Amino acid sequence: MEIRKATSNDIPELASLMEQLGYPTSVEQMRIRFSNIESNPSYHTLVAEYDGKVVGMIGLCTGVFYELDGSYVRIVALVVDSNYRSKGIGRKLIEEAEVGQKTRSYQYWSK
Repeated sequence: MEIRKATSNDIPELASLMEQLGYPTSVEQMRIRFSNIESNPSYHTLVAEYDGKVVGMIGLCTGVFYELDGSYVRIVALVVDSNYRSKGIGRKLIEEAEVGQKTRSYQYWSK
């Protein structure tokens, strides 16, 4: 399994995953959404590949605290393909989000 930054090549799979999350989404709708998300530096999208197939995603939004110094990451979307659940994929996606927050560096997500 590999966790990596989502690219525009993943849009069909992202649309399918949104459908599984309960939000019917066409590929064209996902293309527009992903373009908007990708252009916003506060948002990050990671995908999980299993046997060369995108089978999960996590959408993250970074922000800054009012009450503390520092920043946070909020999970705004998390889904694993129903055929690939119970394999630790969701856990791995969350772990990658936690590593990104702790290191305060999201550049490694560009692999």
